[in-house]
Amino acid sequence: MIAEKIFQFNDIRRLISEVPEIKNGVVVDSNIIFAASYELDVFHDEVAEMLNVFSEFDVPLFTNVNIRTEFLELHRRVLIAESLIDFYEDFGSDMEPELQHQLKSHRTSYRKAVEEDRLFKLSDQRIKSFRNQLMEFTFNEQDAWQLFCQNYFSTRISGIWEKAVELFNLQFISMRQTDKSPQISGDLSWEQMENLVSQYGIGVSDAMILNLYLNSTFSAIITADSDLVYVLEKVGPKNKIVLIPNRF
Repeated sequence: MIAEKIFQFNDIRRLISEVPEIKNGVVVDSNIIFAASYELDVFHDEVAEMLNVFSEFDVPLFTNVNIRTEFLELHRRVLIAESLIDFYEDFGSDMEPELQHQLKSHRTSYRKAVEEDRLFKLSDQRIKSFRNQLMEFTFNEQDAWQLFCQNYFSTRISGIWEKAVELFNLQFISMRQTDKSPQISGDLSWEQMENLVSQYGIGVSDAMILNLYLNSTFSAIITADSDLVYVLEKVGPKNKIVLIPNRF
């Protein structure tokens, strides 16, 4: 086993040769699946090329419920941002001036981010602000937020996880005692997850993903999350590899 832990995508072919255990499967983090499924993501091209290499070597890609949740949340924040622009262009003239101004400014910020090759996503606080304002207006006997979700946002996000699973042939890791996946080799205790949060200040969702990886037989995880990389550099054993984009 090689001594290093952190590798870039351009090391993959060498790693597959030197670490044959990788062929048994790797854990794919939410930001990687997101980048693969969203063409405007800064890592999209790199991730697509990396996944092609894994497909060439028949390396299975594994995910779990926490990764799925993060994936959907990323898409929610990005796709609401996109959908609001379409909604504004269709109904903006019927809105009160302050809301028109905010949505126009939102559209400008989105377009600037696209021009600068940056991912644009709304904070949860900003989403709630738009929701509260749109709920004050009605169109066709519906409040504007409900109309927006049903006719604009829903069409973008519905089935997006299922499409990713099919497109990238993702395998699901079960952590339930009744049908626990054979790749789970340790005790996925709440105390271990809580310790990762308290010792390194990372988010709970990231700690759950790390706890899974550290207590599994997988030898590699693919991520673009600096928190995961930071903690694995500190606590990950030498037989646990982290693969990151070349531009990370």
